[in-house]
Formats: sequence, structure tokens, C-alpha cells
Amino acid sequence: MSNNDKLITRFLKDDLVEWCVKLIEKTKSKDIHIFCLNYASALIANILHYGVAIEYYEFKVNESKKVIII
Repeated sequence: MSNNDKLITRFLKDDLVEWCVKLIEKTKSKDIHIFCLNYASALIANILHYGVAIEYYEFKVNESKKVIII
């Protein structure tokens, strides 16, 4: 397992993607700086790019639905 895979696995275990999704959802009720939104969406895209993330979300259907819905 490469260092990137280990890092992405850690991000997934620490619910970083879910935190980013919640940040993006906050824009419905309050103003969030555009740089925060750009960072959150780019981070989600980069994490989901890795095969480790795809394998992780294969078995966590409810969590993957939250990411897809945004």
C-alpha cells in the first residue's frame, strides 16, 4: 500500500469526506467563503479518485449516497 493510499484511508476513517459534504451543505443556510467551498469540493474529488476510496464506499452504501447527492 502506497503512502497516498494510507493517507486516503486515514481521511476516510476520520470522516473527512463527510465533513466536507456537511460544509458544502451549510451553504444552503449561511454564507461560506468561496475558497472553503472550492477546497472542500476539490478534496472530495481527489479522495474519490483513489481506488482505496472506491473500495471503501462499495461497502458503505448509505455514506456513498450522501456524497453522490451533493
